Amino acid sequence: MIDPKALLNVSRRVLISSPFIPPEFIAAYGFMPSRVAAQASTDCHQGRCAVAAGIVQGVARTESTDLAVIATSCDQQRRSGDDAHIPVFHFNLPATWNSVTAARIFRDEIERLGRFLVRHGGVAPDLASLASHALDHDERRRRLRAGCALLPSRAAAEVLADYAEHGRIPAADPVPLARDDSVPVALLGGPLPRASFGLHDLIISAGARVALDGTEHGERGLPAPFDRRRVAEDPLGELVNAYFLSIPDAFRRPDRLLYDWLEQGVAERGLRAVVVRCDPWCDLWRAQVPRLKDWNRLPVLLIEAGEDRASLPRLRTRIEALVEMLR
Repeated sequence: MIDPKALLNVSRRVLISSPFIPPEFIAAYGFMPSRVAAQASTDCHQGRCAVAAGIVQGVARTESTDLAVIATSCDQQRRSGDDAHIPVFHFNLPATWNSVTAARIFRDEIERLGRFLVRHGGVAPDLASLASHALDHDERRRRLRAGCALLPSRAAAEVLADYAEHGRIPAADPVPLARDDSVPVALLGGPLPRASFGLHDLIISAGARVALDGTEHGERGLPAPFDRRRVAEDPLGELVNAYFLSIPDAFRRPDRLLYDWLEQGVAERGLRAVVVRCDPWCDLWRAQVPRLKDWNRLPVLLIEAGEDRASLPRLRTRIEALVEMLR
């Protein structure tokens, strides 16, 4: 595995706002990629989502030599870098994904990002170096997936957040969990702030467990495993396949990827219900709730951000009622 400290100029970070921006591509140009952390919704100004607030605060804490790459997946994120004191690259992310043109646009944006990085001191990698970085991150994610399957859901969420924000993975594989009779559920939504990780504990205390982490920093935000042969032949093409054509999200049109991903979770992990955590003013995830109910495969419980901290007794009662119905 590549030692990131040996290859990266760790004094220069690139703050990235979205799971669709490949950190291995940024690392190959000699920068340290770092995903922005979401802020707790109760700390956000009225009308600003947790993700946009996290971008604004993250950019404000950067050094003058750092850079930021902000995806245009929603209007709030698009505008969050307007007052930045560092260079900002707006990554145009098509909502439509199931066309050759959309895939071409995504690839063009990756190439345009490369030119931006070179203008700001990066060194363009050759094909072998880019492939090496891609395979290194792919191996980290393989170990991450295998390890998280053995951890309690909160511990897994913390490990996944560490990888998303800093590229770190545990040094050793965890001890396998003992089997239990808790109800497996999926947790969906945007980024879950660390201040709200107690939601995992609350779900466990009610007799359930998060068997599929569909938050943005969770499993849903990981790209598909790479095809090693394609990485060697065309690393940019494989980034398009693994990121743009594979990661499910609420803003994607059509949203078939999200439901295919959930169907796979039902088949592989025996999911019994879906818990959706919506941030205030996030119409994208809120609009998915009636769609999930129309899907009619699993019961759906909607949690408003803030309930997981401010209204714990009420929320615990709602989760317990859901679990009791499923037993």
